[in-house]
Amino acid sequence: MKKTLFLKAVEHNWGLAGPGDWNTVTWLIYHDASYDIISAFNPSLEDAEIEESFLPKLVEKKVAGAMESDDFSKLCEAIKIDPWRDPSLDVHACDGVAWELEAYREDGSIEKTSGKLGYIYGDRVLETIVSMLPKNENLYDSSAFISIKRIRGAIENITE
Repeated sequence: MKKTLFLKAVEHNWGLAGPGDWNTVTWLIYHDASYDIISAFNPSLEDAEIEESFLPKLVEKKVAGAMESDDFSKLCEAIKIDPWRDPSLDVHACDGVAWELEAYREDGSIEKTSGKLGYIYGDRVLETIVSMLPKNENLYDSSAFISIKRIRGAIENITE
């Protein structure tokens, strides 16, 4: 039986990155609760293979597994919460990480999306979904200064 994609989440390193640093981490979670995590790294100077385009290829590492049924059920419930993005938030950040998330129906059509690639700081539903993703054996992070402003006026500054 063919596995069907349930959730695709891609984390992008928007911090200062050089040779050997992480570039993206992609979670592919399937309707049967199995998953693949694909981490892409900038090649180190020693490993860089320069192609005709003069852009080195990313180095990828893949981990596969299956979520516990309770964890998968909690993720399914979090994905159902609306709206994914809080329309009253105005988020600005320097560096940090950006995300793209898409949830899929069993027929392969997109059920929900986080919209264009961007910060999710302050968007509680998206932050919750991301916190429930299967853990990779490596921890990739990128510090950021974050400014979150409610369009109605409250300002909150957070340093991560």
